[in-house]
Amino acid sequence: MAATDEKLQRYRLIVSYNGAQYQGFQRQNSGAVDVRPNKRQRTKTKKGKSTIQETIEDALQHLSGLDRLALRVRFSSRTDSGVHARGQVLAVSLPPSLCPEFWQLRKSINSRLPKDISVDDVTTCAETFEPREHVLWKRYSYTLKYRRKVVKDGELLPICSSGPNTIRSGLDPSALWVVPWVLDDSKLDEYCEKLTGEHDYSVFVHKHARRERKNVLTVNRLVCTRLNETKEEAPVVTVRFDVEAKGFRRSMVRNLIGFLVDICMGSVDESIFEEELWLGKDVTAAKLNMAPAAGLCLEYAQHDETKWKEVGP
Repeated sequence: MAATDEKLQRYRLIVSYNGAQYQGFQRQNSGAVDVRPNKRQRTKTKKGKSTIQETIEDALQHLSGLDRLALRVRFSSRTDSGVHARGQVLAVSLPPSLCPEFWQLRKSINSRLPKDISVDDVTTCAETFEPREHVLWKRYSYTLKYRRKVVKDGELLPICSSGPNTIRSGLDPSALWVVPWVLDDSKLDEYCEKLTGEHDYSVFVHKHARRERKNVLTVNRLVCTRLNETKEEAPVVTVRFDVEAKGFRRSMVRNLIGFLVDICMGSVDESIFEEELWLGKDVTAAKLNMAPAAGLCLEYAQHDETKWKEVGP
């Protein structure tokens, strides 16, 4: 559609996506950018993959005839490469005459998006709404599948050393990490509780971002929910972690989950909680392993309604 001089309306979109084939959410500066409207040529990053933002902007450009500068796409969370979302919040500018009903706008955008990205809800919002600045808290989930450690007569059951090929299923969802190591999950809830509250989370922050700002944060909630457990003697267990905070640092959630896996493996001693975990030392951070992106999903971003809802005349 051709661009017009019509006054643009600000819209709030709730977007979900499978991030497996994308180089993260945010547009990368390394790719060649074409901002001409109706130019349906997806920008590639230096790694040869598109980003979620680029793909959505491409669809919005084709629909509206606006260039990406006029669209003014803003978002609530900058998810990394391979990370998924059910509740990414976007604010965009579009001509209100495009679609008189919200469902029509949703349909029109989704018809221009690949199957692994969708707009799930549309509403108008305030012109001044900034999804990142006005967030009250965010919730991420992380889903993993593992075999529980079982010792019988002083010996580890042989199946506990069989690796991921006795754990995985052909019907496993893509948003899942199949852990190849046996885990002792007897204290998992206790460990989750110890990771909540106000702490210096520096050791869980990506090394390139660790010194950019202070990392004293409050994790309001970190809970583990058992989703499924097989009836084997050493059962295969599927769990989902839910982590809530006002803000997170780069790679923080994946490092928290990686740490929980390490401590359940026994590769990290639980005395680390009392001795060094909250001191922010690089030598401690080097001991921790980051969980892969596949299991991580942005579930929800709660915003101050007074910031995003339109105020009537």
